[in-house]
Amino acid sequence: MTSFILGKVDFDEVRLAADVAALRDLEKGKEAYDEFTSGFWKNVPLWNESGDARDGMFKDVDSPAKPTEHTAAVPYLTEVIGETFAVEHLTMVRGRDIVDASMMPHKDFLELDGKATDQFRVLMVLEDNEATFNSDEEKVFRMRKGEVWFLDAAGVHCAANFSADSRVSLCLDFSFDKPFVPADVFASSDRYIPGLEPLLIKRKPLPDGFAVDMRRIAAACTRHNFRDIAFGLAKLHFTYDVPAADCYEWLVEIAECTDDAAIVAKAERAKDFYVVDRAMHERFSFTAW
Repeated sequence: MTSFILGKVDFDEVRLAADVAALRDLEKGKEAYDEFTSGFWKNVPLWNESGDARDGMFKDVDSPAKPTEHTAAVPYLTEVIGETFAVEHLTMVRGRDIVDASMMPHKDFLELDGKATDQFRVLMVLEDNEATFNSDEEKVFRMRKGEVWFLDAAGVHCAANFSADSRVSLCLDFSFDKPFVPADVFASSDRYIPGLEPLLIKRKPLPDGFAVDMRRIAAACTRHNFRDIAFGLAKLHFTYDVPAADCYEWLVEIAECTDDAAIVAKAERAKDFYVVDRAMHERFSFTAW
């Protein structure tokens, strides 16, 4: 698999609990990337290029990230970040809370004109949730509390929380202007512990007749429920042993079985936007026709 565990943090549970509660209590601002998600997603900018807590957009920047005013609410996590990671290479840190939520499989960094190899995304889970999963192009896995993961965000990846319980984590983005190795994201190389065993999710093969069933969905597919169908298809790879990006092939096939050319065009554009090509600041909507 292309994503892997980089190391593990042993938390001070009392101080961590206070900061996790504070992250949950912080006001949910306008989501910068709401076309990627369904359900409750809250991204709290803790460090970014501007230092402005209202700025949730990912940017291709060379200068180190600045703490935002939200870090005052999470002093312990701010301390953990400073002690654990090479902050001089940080470009963004987001506190993330998801509840009964999923996303469309997608590639990040498509907007960066070939500079995706300079980017390195790290996730650190702050609480366990057995109903929350991540995936990359090869596997589905569950990130456990304290694990520090490299998420292969330049490849097709996805996440979902299939419960009404929240799962709080940190998303840290690093950028390098010269060759680097995974250990370089840490303040000290002894923080890097390669070879830790991930918790992989065993998936089932697709049932017989799956392709026929996909085409039958077209009879119920309209512009009003097209978004629901797309997000429903996006969740199937968490159960069945298929690549996450297959949902776009199914979506196009369903669309082509309707009598609506706009639905076909929307399905084809969705595939391009999420996994093929996307311009900086380009937006997409399943509901704008």
